[in-house]
Amino acid sequence: MDETGKHEYFDPHEFPGRAWEVFSRSPLWALQERYFAESGIEAWRQGAVPHYITSNPTLANSYAEIIFAARRDQERLGPGKEPVYVCELGAGSGRFAFHFLKRLTRLCEQSSVAPGAFRYVLACWTSRCLTSINQMNSTCN
Repeated sequence: MDETGKHEYFDPHEFPGRAWEVFSRSPLWALQERYFAESGIEAWRQGAVPHYITSNPTLANSYAEIIFAARRDQERLGPGKEPVYVCELGAGSGRFAFHFLKRLTRLCEQSSVAPGAFRYVLACWTSRCLTSINQMNSTCN
């Protein structure tokens, strides 16, 4: 950004009458928050929210393998007493967590690493999504 406020990718002066503000205070944030609070997991089920690129099995498997390898490396340096915490922000439909945990569980079963060596923290924008994810989880177990 230069001294006039112009950014290399956009010029704030192209949007007259609109003051620049922190995104979480913008009208778009409020609209988005209301949309997800009302739609819940249906936003993903109906295809209104694109998600395959961030929730596909290939990506989740790769992340699980990286985190598993980091834990194995940690154990080689000395006995790991603390679990590795993984925090997913904006879990949405829970599809990424499903694939990630499925792969991580399989990796633990094929090795000497106990599943308790990991803690997965799932966070989402709205309680409706978390409720849906919990209901799906109890159905699967």
